[in-house]
Amino acid sequence: MMSIYQKNVKVCIDSEIKKALASCQNKKQRSFFMKIITHVRQYSCLLRPQIRGTQQQYFQGVSFVKSLRAVISHRNSWINSFFIWKPEKCGSANRQFYCLLTHLFAKYPVPSFMMSIWFEDPSPDVIRKQNWFKHIGSGQNLRTVNDLPLRFTKKMSHYFVHAPGDLSINQALRWSQVRGMGGDEVLADLVVCSRIGNNFDNENFWEKLIVILCNSECLPYHKISEIIDYVYQAKFTDTIVLESNFSLKGQTDNSLLNKVNNWHRFLSLEVYYHTKYRSWKQSGINGYNQQDSTLKFCKLSIDELQNNWSLIEEGRKMRNCVANYIPKCLRGTTSIWSMAILKQNIRKRIMTIEIDNDQKLICQAKMKCNQAPDRDSLEALQCWADKEGLKVELQ
Repeated sequence: MMSIYQKNVKVCIDSEIKKALASCQNKKQRSFFMKIITHVRQYSCLLRPQIRGTQQQYFQGVSFVKSLRAVISHRNSWINSFFIWKPEKCGSANRQFYCLLTHLFAKYPVPSFMMSIWFEDPSPDVIRKQNWFKHIGSGQNLRTVNDLPLRFTKKMSHYFVHAPGDLSINQALRWSQVRGMGGDEVLADLVVCSRIGNNFDNENFWEKLIVILCNSECLPYHKISEIIDYVYQAKFTDTIVLESNFSLKGQTDNSLLNKVNNWHRFLSLEVYYHTKYRSWKQSGINGYNQQDSTLKFCKLSIDELQNNWSLIEEGRKMRNCVANYIPKCLRGTTSIWSMAILKQNIRKRIMTIEIDNDQKLICQAKMKCNQAPDRDSLEALQCWADKEGLKVELQ
């Protein structure tokens, strides 16, 4: 007998399969897709409802349907027949899917974190990274790929295949870049958790900063994220409190630390409380109040910050530079949100969120001291995004 939980999961999986069949262009494609589904259901647990699970596992079966469609779209690259694949029965669903990918595309080991790209919605960037998976699986070096977003050396390529398994592909590229330039694992982890950990815009500039960080002898680890935030604000925003025409040329460890400390003093609550109170219109996006859920948090809220003092307070409590977004909030291009949990009627902030209002896109979500969100916070964020029709593409 299936539990209510299993029945709900099965309904979601069957619905996704029907959508996939409807999107097939002809009868031949539909027939082939159903043969794939039948084989997967017979020999694996990918599309099998689990007895119990988290919300993440709830949607896992649906994700595997999408992933199988992606695998089929690369059918011309299969090195073995799909229908001779039979995974280990005792393996987890993720482990079985990784075995499927290596069965179809890899003669040589591929880092397990690269499996995540097969769960993404199809786009030119996603297809490009799926081709990287096949490239490594064929025994070739990643640095021989023509469309990498950064300059990649042989040493970086070595570190890439040994990057932590919980990183995305972009984060693994950044992590291996820092390691390849001589930075240690702690520095690499900190850079990955910063605003440039998953983004390669203006890469020629950021590469120069990473060289400085890797060659530093006295920059404290707890200042790395603040330094990156300061450099971003000074170089790429119109914030009036920072120096004009910022350049990395001639910067030393001490000069960077002095500028960051001066910047934070300016942003301190005591200074800003002497400025005029400014407020702006609501973004049109609804907040979120979760009173009871299968998630870790029983009482959680996500609230929009609609005046300069609330942004300053958020920045002071969360130790970030969110006060610099006041001009963008006044223009209406950006909205800032605060996620908090309620314990004994006390509101405890856990994450600051940035939304691009024009694109309805959640582009940043940071915990205290600009740390990357944990799994439970991300699940709550995704629930809110799904409810409000927001896209999530975190930097």
